[in-house]
Amino acid sequence: MRYRYYTYELPYIRPIRIGNQIQDVRRGVLINVRDEDGNEGWGEAAPLDGYGPDTFKEVVSALGQTNNLPPSLRFGMDCACRSVHAMQSSSPLRDWFGPRAAPSIENAFLVSGTESTIPRVVKTKVGASSVHDDVQRVQHILDTLPKGGQVRLDANGLWSKQEAFEFAALLTELSQVEFIEEPWEGCFRDPDLKSYPLPVAMDESFSSLNDPWQDADYVVLKPALFGALDETLEAIDRLRNAGKSVVLSSAFETSVTLHVLVALASQMDTVPGFGTYRYLKSDVGPRQDWLESSVLLFDQLPVAPGQHISLDGLKEVSI
Repeated sequence: MRYRYYTYELPYIRPIRIGNQIQDVRRGVLINVRDEDGNEGWGEAAPLDGYGPDTFKEVVSALGQTNNLPPSLRFGMDCACRSVHAMQSSSPLRDWFGPRAAPSIENAFLVSGTESTIPRVVKTKVGASSVHDDVQRVQHILDTLPKGGQVRLDANGLWSKQEAFEFAALLTELSQVEFIEEPWEGCFRDPDLKSYPLPVAMDESFSSLNDPWQDADYVVLKPALFGALDETLEAIDRLRNAGKSVVLSSAFETSVTLHVLVALASQMDTVPGFGTYRYLKSDVGPRQDWLESSVLLFDQLPVAPGQHISLDGLKEVSI
């Protein structure tokens, strides 16, 4: 096998807050693997500086190594190697993880609360303004939802515990709130979480099965930041067996990763949150506009991830 590595920088459509940082560009590494017969595969290692367990600098430093790889590099290497094997066996990406129960999946999008029409499942941020302002905005979203719709809330731990309980008390319709992510900092180690009236999801607090996920109702899992695909599949099985609902989520990756995530989501019983693609101004090849839809069709997946990649603008890393 021959390995080659390329770095990319893609601008966001606007500056994005990641943790305590404001970032203008998305950086990552594309991994190319080619066998002696010319079959090649691609993967992407895209750590999210300021959020995930590893950084872009750490990933670049680990290229060419075989042991103790950062989680996002394990993901990218795994995807690239699986792609080669898939090309060798003529196994298309959409069949990597097993048979599909339906021809498509829904895709939860981030909304601001000013939209006049929205899809059935949406997500909105809370906690950056007053509790009363958040209640009014979320109530508008609930009123705008189509029949049977649900909203996911993401507080990013910005509320105090008192504010989180105040918000839940003021909201008049709780049944359409699917869950709220991280309502207050440290909530998953707080015994008062058991009495919180809304279902709670663990997101940024979850990076491994060693985290305190037992009191969460949902776990938001970002496979591209978690490790090799087998690690993600093992985590999904363990969480499901413990009665937790698992929601797959993207983290501003390119279509190389999103194609894999869509295929993986075909095996899930929850709506994924893959709405981050539209925040990238460009891609590493022709833009895949279908990934911005609220309904994702499996037949639109390529045979293998990365088949559309253009080397223009990429920088090869010498190992």
